Amino acid sequence: MIVPWPPGQATDIAARLVAQKLQDSLGQPFVIDNQPGAGGSIGSEATARSAADGYTLLAASSGPLSIMPNLQKVPYDPMKDFAPVSLIALTPFALVTNPSFPAANAKEFIALLRANPDQYAFSSSGTGATAHLIVELFNSMAQIKARHVPYKGSSPALTDVINGQIRGTPRDGHRDASRT
Repeated sequence: MIVPWPPGQATDIAARLVAQKLQDSLGQPFVIDNQPGAGGSIGSEATARSAADGYTLLAASSGPLSIMPNLQKVPYDPMKDFAPVSLIALTPFALVTNPSFPAANAKEFIALLRANPDQYAFSSSGTGATAHLIVELFNSMAQIKARHVPYKGSSPALTDVINGQIRGTPRDGHRDASRT
């Protein structure tokens, strides 16, 4: 089972649970092969190029199959190269910041970013991934501007939010760890 995201991401966790249940039911091993990068398109392409023998599954998510192909050229055709098998999970999204972030709630967050356009950044699981587009929609609806920092998956993106690596860069170019 190819997971187009790094270990620890929601899709990876769901895939591991399903793989274990399939292994128990079918009596044969299921191996998880994490192939992250390019908003999930690297692992999706690897699956599309694999033999159509029923032995390779893609733990798919909406980004590389329904969003990215409508925004940019991808090396596979989601309508022709894949056959859906089952809906496994729905994943909620939440706005999180580093504990040192100077806003205590959503109202303060929006006010701070409106007062400082392009001074703050946000991370996502990759360009064109669902998380990226959700934040862009939030930015548009809240009338704020924040720079996008894409990662190979949500786990490393969230880790860098927690440890203060995702932060704003003031216009003078100096890094400021309090702007996350």
